[in-house]
Amino acid sequence: MSPEIASFESDCIAAGVSPQAAFKAGGLAPSTWFRWKSNETSPTLRSLDAARRGLASLMGHSGAVSVDDPAVLAPSAALGAGAKIEIVQ
Repeated sequence: MSPEIASFESDCIAAGVSPQAAFKAGGLAPSTWFRWKSNETSPTLRSLDAARRGLASLMGHSGAVSVDDPAVLAPSAALGAGAKIEIVQ
């Protein structure tokens, strides 16, 4: 499993939200989660962003969120611990 998928799954577990619900809230087909998990497809930046937005919306966050806020998103190892990204709707 890719680090991005594992990180997203961990974030969902911590939030008490199913990945499928986060996908649906982000405008993705819930079945996409199963394709990611089975390595049938890999997440694109766009689909991962949509899934994370869906998770954030189910957690009651709206507007800009920071990747370094562990309550919202886990920082990507590729970006480094001090990286900050703002997602604007």
